[in-house]
Amino acid sequence: MTMLGELLERTLQRIAGVDKEGNVELFAEELLRGHPEYEEETAVKLSRSALLIVLETPDIARQMWGLVQGGTSTLEQRCALAATLAYLVQPADCLPESLPAGFGFVDDALLLRYTMLCSVNQLPPGITDEETEKSRLSILAACVSAAARPSLEREMARISRRVHTFSSCPAERLQALLDRLIDDPLGAMEDPLPDLEVDAPQRWNPFRSRVVGRRNGQPAIVAQLAPGPLLVGTGDEEIP
Repeated sequence: MTMLGELLERTLQRIAGVDKEGNVELFAEELLRGHPEYEEETAVKLSRSALLIVLETPDIARQMWGLVQGGTSTLEQRCALAATLAYLVQPADCLPESLPAGFGFVDDALLLRYTMLCSVNQLPPGITDEETEKSRLSILAACVSAAARPSLEREMARISRRVHTFSSCPAERLQALLDRLIDDPLGAMEDPLPDLEVDAPQRWNPFRSRVVGRRNGQPAIVAQLAPGPLLVGTGDEEIP
């Protein structure tokens, strides 16, 4: 097994071990530390939905790993996917993995889903339309504190640039980068990836959305991130 594949499986096992029922309150406590402006009821509903989304990460990561290893993806797409998987296995990233109740995997879940949507135009298993996937990304973004948001937005901007940037690289250089990401993901991410100043505006930013749930049977904004498209929930108990 390659180094990236081995580290990936270890990380995914840790994510799969998160208790989706028993950790909601702990997740909400961590959420409220970064967002004291949220009502407690809002935090619990948001945490329940976010935790379920985080627990979908192993399936998405394995889907991405399959695309990296072959399939119909282009070489530049495979490099972009491998770079995000290398981020996932890093011991230190935007949100420490040590945060309780799976909260430390929020950034990983967000960036993996964002890469699938913006780099290869594919949806995760079980998702049938782009708007549903965008709503999940917005829920994860609503969990990120103001302190962690800039670093995550920088990562998303890099993801948006990568396929465009890699399309300008010689195939030999891309293959060498892909091989290094697979064989030495920790070392490869210590060095800057090729950055050729390609004009590639960010396709969509989940931090510029509003997450809407329901209160007393009526739509109610539970997380105002920034002016942007309104994402309306459909259930009384959970934000979809």
